[in-house]
Amino acid sequence: MIDDRDPLLTRLFAEQSQPAHESGFMAQLANLLERDRRRQRMYRIGTIIAGVIVAALLAPWIAQGAALAIGSVAAGITATRSHLTFPMAWLVLCSTVGSLLPVITSGLAVVGDIEDFVLQARAAAWRERRARSQARPCCDVAPALSVR
Repeated sequence: MIDDRDPLLTRLFAEQSQPAHESGFMAQLANLLERDRRRQRMYRIGTIIAGVIVAALLAPWIAQGAALAIGSVAAGITATRSHLTFPMAWLVLCSTVGSLLPVITSGLAVVGDIEDFVLQARAAAWRERRARSQARPCCDVAPALSVR
């Protein structure tokens, strides 16, 4: 076994123990990360505004369709009111409503998913604010209160 040191390996190990980047690099990295966060925030705000605009534009047609559906149901109930005195008619009515339950429950599941998404987004925003506030000490009292 040869005990001589290889100069190339020695130089590489020495370069590895030196700090890889200057403090300017860390400042530049922090600026890039902050710019990316601002861009994501603006994208989210733009998406929300676009969704509100689309919802506002579609609202009249949705309201008109809902009014038409309610009117049709009301007309159907008044037309079949005399037939609902028979037990078989109630069975048909209940089975029809029962066949619509999967549609109703899937609609409720979508609403629940949206609520879960909103709660997760709020929790993530809260965690991010908390991490930022912990990264920046608000005063010099914290080192004095640390337990040794």
